[in-house]
Amino acid sequence: MTTAEVITENGVIQSFSVPEELFGYTVHALLVPPYPMETVLVLGYGEGNVTALMEKIWPVGIDIVGVDLREPKFGRMPDAFIKGDAEEFVKNSERVYDFVCIDLYQGKRIPAFVFSESFVDNVARITGKLLAINLTFYGWNDVKLYGKHFYPDACKTVNNDRCMFMVPKKLFEEREKITQ
Repeated sequence: MTTAEVITENGVIQSFSVPEELFGYTVHALLVPPYPMETVLVLGYGEGNVTALMEKIWPVGIDIVGVDLREPKFGRMPDAFIKGDAEEFVKNSERVYDFVCIDLYQGKRIPAFVFSESFVDNVARITGKLLAINLTFYGWNDVKLYGKHFYPDACKTVNNDRCMFMVPKKLFEEREKITQ
């Protein structure tokens, strides 16, 4: 049995060196999308726990881009890693990703920009099929602003961890145009 290294910040577990450690009991497992995705953007990549679990469940064809303020110490490197600010990356990105995962934390706090209108607008612009947000230590009402561009799809909780999946409204608008 392998002993997992753990990265904590202000007493809060951020990542494990073995992503399946405590599988099902951490937010990492909750953030795995319910169906395969071809292109994935993880904001707050950390050690790549979410994407490592995705690859175990959906083992082929995932193009992963990770954005974080620091490079992984021991985790899986994505296909492309951007060391930098997630807000700036989203603002300047021209690529649309099937799945966007927002896992941005500084200890127990999500950076304030995650709840700003400009960030939500930009996330909506680059999200193709599904958005997931890690809301551990936050409530469902904290993401009301996302309702401008997304429909809630699923809310998941385990222990004190929680995340919300949202589907872009533009998908439904495109379907309505096709059926008219």
